[in-house]
Amino acid sequence: MTTWSVTAEKLERMVQSIEMSTEDFKSLFTQDRAKQCSEIDTLLAKQLSEFQPRPAPDTMDKASQLMEEVKDLLCTLRGERESLQRDPEPISSQRISGHTNV
Repeated sequence: MTTWSVTAEKLERMVQSIEMSTEDFKSLFTQDRAKQCSEIDTLLAKQLSEFQPRPAPDTMDKASQLMEEVKDLLCTLRGERESLQRDPEPISSQRISGHTNV
């Protein structure tokens, strides 16, 4: 056997060793990835099962309260308008008298 053939055999064994190590690494990586995915799925499922949605905001009560306030203001404005329509003279005479007294 020549030194070239010995060197070639050594190189061939080294390549085979590297190929086997690469396959082992791929296998370990695949197993580790599957394990991590499984752990993530388990954790996600646990978090989702523990998730409790907050109660929906009670917008109807707030809207009802706001509508009552608007209704009260409208009633007040209507009352003032009606009092002005019934008795417009005192206000205008007050303005005039107040203006003339100055």
